[in-house]
Amino acid sequence: MSTSQHSLNGELLISLKKGDENTFGYIFDAFYEKLLAFTIGYTKDKAVAEDIVQQSFIKLWEKRKNLAEDTVIDAYLFTLCRNNFIDRYRKERNTILLTDELYLESVLESESESDEKTAYKKQLLHKAITKLPEKCKEVFLLKQNENLRNKEIAAYLKISEKTVEDHISRAMRLLRRELLVFLIFMFL
Repeated sequence: MSTSQHSLNGELLISLKKGDENTFGYIFDAFYEKLLAFTIGYTKDKAVAEDIVQQSFIKLWEKRKNLAEDTVIDAYLFTLCRNNFIDRYRKERNTILLTDELYLESVLESESESDEKTAYKKQLLHKAITKLPEKCKEVFLLKQNENLRNKEIAAYLKISEKTVEDHISRAMRLLRRELLVFLIFMFL
């Protein structure tokens, strides 16, 4: 950082910490597009990236009074965007994985059920899997039966990891829909 950039950063930081809305507007205008492009590189989704950048600016404003004197504003914003993306990714990934795993376990396993009922559930699940679109079914079976990671499935099928994630999410959504009727009647 050059001396003039360092000086400008210091002035902006002091003014921001005092709660000057004009300074905040200047910072927003100066960095928004750069942060958006940076975040789209992570999300591959402009709407999600816009949300993450907006959250980062909100956090900057909320934390402004506690910023260290040597804070470099643009570096701080880029770090906020990256951390917000990571938090969002972990939350969504854990929610999807946990929900899907619990759902399938509830369909397939129960200690108090008879072998006959468990066999029936497995038969329903197998029937539902056969109704999946071909590529979606292939990805799902590699994940479930072969216990492959998304990266391994992507390499094996020569598709992107994002496509693998999309297929798995779609498979789980379709399986949930297909098995929902069974679960409703099972708990009545």
